[in-house]
Amino acid sequence: MVNHVMPKTLEEAYRFLKDARYLPFAGGTDLMVQKRSWSETLPKTDIPFLFLSGIRELDDIHTDATSMTIGAMASLEKILSHPETSPLLKALIQDMASPGIRHQATLAGNIENASPAGDSLVALVLLDATVVCGSLEGERAIRITDYITGVRKTLRRSDEIILRVIVPKMAMTGYMIRKVGTRKADAISKVSFGGFYRVEHQVIKAVRIAFGAVAPKVIRDKDIESSLIGLRPEAISAMMPSIREKYRALIRPIDDQRSTRTYRLNTALSLLEAFCRQISDVTEI
Repeated sequence: MVNHVMPKTLEEAYRFLKDARYLPFAGGTDLMVQKRSWSETLPKTDIPFLFLSGIRELDDIHTDATSMTIGAMASLEKILSHPETSPLLKALIQDMASPGIRHQATLAGNIENASPAGDSLVALVLLDATVVCGSLEGERAIRITDYITGVRKTLRRSDEIILRVIVPKMAMTGYMIRKVGTRKADAISKVSFGGFYRVEHQVIKAVRIAFGAVAPKVIRDKDIESSLIGLRPEAISAMMPSIREKYRALIRPIDDQRSTRTYRLNTALSLLEAFCRQISDVTEI
């Protein structure tokens, strides 16, 4: 039997974490893959689990004029079905898992897993999401770009749990989100890409671009994005060679059992080009 505790309140969870080391368990769809053992045997872990499913307040989703606040235990399916979820995030969730997994998996778990191939991370970085952690000492809000510090590494302290994820609402003219994997849903990404843009009166007012599974963390470069703001959409075509080379310098994929460095690099740059063509084709907005 795996040792575990099942707190019913945040206060109780905080006290467990203050007194001993526990592994917070949300949906478990990432965690159980990491801890898997032979068929019909117990997970491989010496650290007891802290099951969060009994804390009802972690399952809420709230919205206001500027953002959506997603509780750590809100399932991907619940986020997907919410009427105010960003279309970019909805498109990502539809591609990242099968329906069965979406009813169990959470954004908080995917964030804490901190895998370079984490499916939700590209969208959350694009949307400037914030992670809120809590403990007996109080709460703290951390931008996701700072929260994930490396492969399987985050800023969460051992006495903390993720409480919620705050996703700002962003106006956009169009977006592109792609996950490249062996299968459409139940596969780890070889490469992932996300981007969105806003065009007003044929002038680019905003553009964001991010790549996943091609570096230790999601790649996003605000300087490159800023250089495109104020241009007319059709100007992007002429700038494509320069944009491509700037991102080529940032992309640092590896060879592993899922794919090769060359494939990841070429695929990432091809997706970038497709996104830039999408922007350059915008007319009469």
